[in-house]
Amino acid sequence: MAALSNASLVYAMSMHYWLLTAFSVVILVLLNIVLIVIFVRTFKMLFNGSLLKG
Repeated sequence: MAALSNASLVYAMSMHYWLLTAFSVVILVLLNIVLIVIFVRTFKMLFNGSLLKG
């Protein structure tokens, strides 16, 4: 998903079309939301002690 976001941004910048740029930014924002959710869930599991249980 990160590669798709990067490629779409590069393509949008080369085409100078605002709709492609907006779509690329939406993909990038969604990727960041997913990463933040994974980060928060991982830290929550770490501090609850369930992450490192054998």
